[in-house]
Amino acid sequence: MSVQVTTFKFGESTLANQRYLDFERRLKGIPGAEAVLVSVVSSDAVRKAYPNYFLDTQVFVRLIREATKTLRPPPRPSRGPPDTRQLDLFK
Repeated sequence: MSVQVTTFKFGESTLANQRYLDFERRLKGIPGAEAVLVSVVSSDAVRKAYPNYFLDTQVFVRLIREATKTLRPPPRPSRGPPDTRQLDLFK
């Protein structure tokens, strides 16, 4: 597995788009290969914006933890036969 990076100046957007399309055509038949065209201020910004391309799961795990902090279990039904009650996944 490898990563190839080609940089372009801001004024070279037409050339960057042409090269991107060329890479997409070349990679079309290669399973798992991807061509990606991004515009950022610095290379550090690429890592922050696209952590999955760098196999960085820390951001994903942090976001999931933050999102699930406020979850509360659903209210338990007070009546009804046992077969109609909800499964309690928050025990």
